[in-house]
Amino acid sequence: MITTPPLRSLVFAYALFVSASFARADALTDWNQTALDTVDASGEHLGYRLQAMAMVHVAMLEALNFIQGRYKPHFVVVPPMPAGMSPDATVTGAAHHVLVELYPDRKDALDAKVKASLQAIPDDTKSSSVIAGKSIAAVICALRLGDSGDPLEPDKPSAVQVTQGLFVVPNGARRPKLETWTLDTARQFRPAPPPGPNSRRWAEDANELKLMGGLISTVRTPEQTQIGRFWSDAGPLSWNAIVEQLVAAKGLGLIERTRIHALVSMAIADAYTAAWDAQYAYSFGPPLAALRNRVNSDDRDANQDSGWLPLVDAPTRFEYPCAPCVASGAVAAILESELGSGGVPEITLTSNAAPGVTRRWTRIRDYADEVSVGQIYGGRSYRTATEVGQEIGKKIGHYALLRYFTPAKL
Repeated sequence: MITTPPLRSLVFAYALFVSASFARADALTDWNQTALDTVDASGEHLGYRLQAMAMVHVAMLEALNFIQGRYKPHFVVVPPMPAGMSPDATVTGAAHHVLVELYPDRKDALDAKVKASLQAIPDDTKSSSVIAGKSIAAVICALRLGDSGDPLEPDKPSAVQVTQGLFVVPNGARRPKLETWTLDTARQFRPAPPPGPNSRRWAEDANELKLMGGLISTVRTPEQTQIGRFWSDAGPLSWNAIVEQLVAAKGLGLIERTRIHALVSMAIADAYTAAWDAQYAYSFGPPLAALRNRVNSDDRDANQDSGWLPLVDAPTRFEYPCAPCVASGAVAAILESELGSGGVPEITLTSNAAPGVTRRWTRIRDYADEVSVGQIYGGRSYRTATEVGQEIGKKIGHYALLRYFTPAKL
């Protein structure tokens, strides 16, 4: 199976919030971290790891919901559980079952984790609660396990002619063939085609990226350089840390926090699936290929520069739309809808790509916008791709909120 950088390098400082004073020592926090560690060690393609995190969080929510009945069930239709069930034990059983099904080679470690997690729970409730959680998780696995084994999308030809020059698609750029969680199809919000190679918009984007995203830039400020480097490690599961900080600081209960985690995990998985669908539909090459090889006839300032290099090493991938921007738009839409679009308690992140740097925000939208401009400052994506990506993400987030785990009628 194709490997990609471990999630640990993409999740930033997850321990940053786990050790914070507001962190909650309950099953959700505990098994969220366990899932991250387990998925991290798998070395799977990013798409599979996103699916795994969504499966774990959806299973935990569905299991917990059948104790409390707060939300309309979506994937699992079973009678509510008897009174007296343990929420933490039920969540533990659900998360454990999914992870063992996905990663059977980690069973011994996961079994030991269950034993440790259940020590503080009274014996008269934990056994039946764990079994109930596992039963519900088994339904989720039956519905979604195929997503972890589907074949990868066949490669494009070894070299394809794209609008800005010759771009070679390596094996690592292939995408998994995955089912969506919240969308009807991956192409549901597919955007219009990118700007043409002779358009004024493409010339403007190319000129901006050439100036702001180059390895050598006389116009980019020190902070912009810091942001460009910081977000070169912009993994989708950085949102996992953001969600945990915000829901804990808001003082939400276990099931409310579990629901937001589940919605975010599904939205992020769909965001990348949708982004890859559009990227392969348009085969729009990366800025590095464009600025080195393409001569634009509309604006001579956008002529090729065979020596141009981006600030950070840019992946060889299709560029339109910007996948991290689709994800940031989706999750920001969910968090703003659930937690408010105004000021929030300060959220912080660090990045392996910028040692010693901590970025801070007090508005969710500011954080999401920085994901986008970071792609420009790093020389990885054109502005149009970032703006279009965020708009797609907003649609995905709002669509998920309308359809999934809405409050149950009293």
